Amino acid sequence: MVQTRQTVETGDNSSNYWKIDGMPSKGKFYPSGSQIVGRPLKVLEIKKISSMNEENGDFILNDIIKRTIKGINHEDIYVADKLFFIFWLRANSYRDSAYVVPFTCNKCDKKTDYHFEVNNLEVKQVSDKFSPKVEYRVGNESITYDYLRIKDEMYIDRFKELNTEAMGNIDNEFLSMAQMIKTIGRKEPTLLQKYYWLIELDPGSFTYLKTLIEKNGMGIKPYVNVSCKECGGTAVAAVSFREEFLFPEAKFEWYIGDRVSDRLLYEDNA
Repeated sequence: MVQTRQTVETGDNSSNYWKIDGMPSKGKFYPSGSQIVGRPLKVLEIKKISSMNEENGDFILNDIIKRTIKGINHEDIYVADKLFFIFWLRANSYRDSAYVVPFTCNKCDKKTDYHFEVNNLEVKQVSDKFSPKVEYRVGNESITYDYLRIKDEMYIDRFKELNTEAMGNIDNEFLSMAQMIKTIGRKEPTLLQKYYWLIELDPGSFTYLKTLIEKNGMGIKPYVNVSCKECGGTAVAAVSFREEFLFPEAKFEWYIGDRVSDRLLYEDNA
């Protein structure tokens, strides 16, 4: 994920943009000829991300992506690529991409730290067999589907604001899957119609659809399996967008000579 910095001319003289490779979607379903590039985060942008909570998280991340990623309309970016871009930005905004992750061993229950490298994140790229134009038989209908993009997330949020009171408790998993479906029987139903169509599916058909989506899926796992130094057991260490992740503790090298001086190793390259 930490890449050789290949500067790309974007017409924006204020920053250098670098080509981004290895994204979950492989860029396959973006407009032909699209070249996705990004620039390092600026200090105010890092501070903004570290202030995220459940209510403003999507808004902040989408705003950061809009500011830092070029080559495609930010609303057309796949959600799986969006998370990848956030980690790419973190990895390429500092000279050292490492991050200390706290975790607790499942066997000895001791707490310790793991020196995590952003390059160790597991990226699952979309299957070459997948195409949003391929029809699949689900229940009694043929459907097509595509993975969620930022504009789909925004549409879902608006739908929930307008319909939660009338519909009651909306199942978020069903709603996201419904938005992924593009056609049913070669028709393009509304999100509400697709939502109720999913609810009425028999369990076998629903399981088939869910498995199909996961099998052909793409994304990034924001965690790694860690070996405990004390007992050799393993634990899952999660990576979150906490302030320590985006503002790592500065490391200093000390030199003794005529005077004691220090040199900051972590620098903001924005």
